[in-house]
Amino acid sequence: MINTLKKSKILTDVMRYLGNDDKINGSFEIEFKNTDAYLMLTDHKIVVVEEIGLLRKSTKVLQDILYQSIRKVYADGNHKVTISIHNNIKYTYLIKTPDASLIEEMIKYLMKNKKPILTK
Repeated sequence: MINTLKKSKILTDVMRYLGNDDKINGSFEIEFKNTDAYLMLTDHKIVVVEEIGLLRKSTKVLQDILYQSIRKVYADGNHKVTISIHNNIKYTYLIKTPDASLIEEMIKYLMKNKKPILTK
């Protein structure tokens, strides 16, 4: 797992959000809509979260995108990744570390090798 996220509280909150059927494969520091956030690549989806609060910190999920809804993903230079989903909706993430092409390749790999989502 590539993990640029050192704050275990955020990881714990996201793992709780995901449940037992999904796991985090990588986490990256990003900027999304002028907000510092974290891009989490899981077995089934992309989750974007931000940490809120000064003293009592909590985690807020900003996006939850299933790989199956992604039409296209591409690196735009060294520091931007753009994801297109249905109806030509695009989301662009400013990547702080590492290179955007690495994240693009990881997303493409996870899209191809996605595990089926178990339904109850």
